[in-house]
Amino acid sequence: MAFHNRMRAMVIRNLAPQPKGKGVPITFSKQVGGGYDRDTGGTYPIFVTEYQGSGVRVNYSEFAYKNESIIYGDFQIYLSPVQIDGGVMPKPSIGDEFTFLDQKVRVINVNPFNDNGVDCGWKLQVRYG
Repeated sequence: MAFHNRMRAMVIRNLAPQPKGKGVPITFSKQVGGGYDRDTGGTYPIFVTEYQGSGVRVNYSEFAYKNESIIYGDFQIYLSPVQIDGGVMPKPSIGDEFTFLDQKVRVINVNPFNDNGVDCGWKLQVRYG
């Protein structure tokens, strides 16, 4: 198990913001709450919680665009499993928003990457807008 924890630590180091790592700071906005309240007939309030993380942009190859779910302009972000302050990064969901290099991107697809069950982060398909 020690090898897998070392692998996770290496991934976290590489995805850290520059100059220590290769990543850039990312602001992750996650909506929590909301929904219908049967008792009052109203709705629960929606709260937006922001998390400060880091990640790396990876472009798709030309061959990947033959897949119908990937359109031109989409790219991948490898997101670190920890926040910049060392806290745990919550799992992103489809439709969540990120601020990446001062531009808003929306998550289209989420794929975790792990090493024998040890969480090393997420590979996100994102799109501007």
